[in-house]
Amino acid sequence: MGSSPPGGRGDGGDVASPPGSHVDVLPLRPRPRPSESLTGYLARLADANGVRAVDALSAICFSGQDRRIPRAQADYPPRSLAALSAASGCSRAALLGTTFYHLAVKFGRSPAPQPLSRFLAGSVAPHLRYCPACVAESGSHSLAWRFPRLRGCARHENRLLDACGHCGQPVPLLAAPLRIGMCPACRGDLRTCVAVRLDQAARRPTAAFARDVAFLLAPRPAPEDDREGARYIGRRLGRARRARGLLAAEVAMGLSVPLGRVEGMERGNVVGRGGSFADYVAYVDRLGLSIRDLFTSALEEAEIGALIDESTAIA
Repeated sequence: MGSSPPGGRGDGGDVASPPGSHVDVLPLRPRPRPSESLTGYLARLADANGVRAVDALSAICFSGQDRRIPRAQADYPPRSLAALSAASGCSRAALLGTTFYHLAVKFGRSPAPQPLSRFLAGSVAPHLRYCPACVAESGSHSLAWRFPRLRGCARHENRLLDACGHCGQPVPLLAAPLRIGMCPACRGDLRTCVAVRLDQAARRPTAAFARDVAFLLAPRPAPEDDREGARYIGRRLGRARRARGLLAAEVAMGLSVPLGRVEGMERGNVVGRGGSFADYVAYVDRLGLSIRDLFTSALEEAEIGALIDESTAIA
């Protein structure tokens, strides 16, 4: 590219390392941007410091771990963030915010990469999906783009691209030369790719799902016991189903899933017969609810239950 992509060296968010700092503390340390993905942040961090090889990035940000970790990184919370936190100067909490961690917590699932990837199987794309206009404006990748159900960018009302507009190749989440806005295959400028406008009928559901995803990925309140969150959500699903005069068997048939899975979701099972993220989204759609509606009601119920318990204890 003729010009440096946004978010490269000299970004106003860079933080210089203090004198005498450890050798693995990077000299330029941009902070994660709102809704930024971990893989996008790693690429931006590498670009700011002139790191072009994934193995070199791994040695700095994931020292003491298998060097294949960055190559396999797909925005699931790494088992250890200590080296990355030290190198970037970012807190563990800020780094977790670039992953699917908060979504896992809300559904009462383990945030470890393997179980979380099973929960999200079929619901997240294995490669970069992007809005060229957003990449040009922010110089970063949004974690929300990972969900194929999010068909477009609500801000620019364009369809998200799932391949390079120049060579047609899928764009890896993290690959050399570690530059935001550059296709690793053809070195084309992703910011100049042409995105098709969302048709009018797709704009409202796109904006609605974008709000749902933003809620799920944000560090919003959740019940202290993660498993309780899943149980409250399950009860909310069950009540909403019965209010619509639906049998669990009818829902299962409509979703093309076993009856036991619907029953497990309503009981709040997080293992075994519990549902996947895709199952929850399909169930919510079947009931005409939004994800945020479901969680807001569940959290309100949890708070009311806590107040009842507290008042009972006082009495």
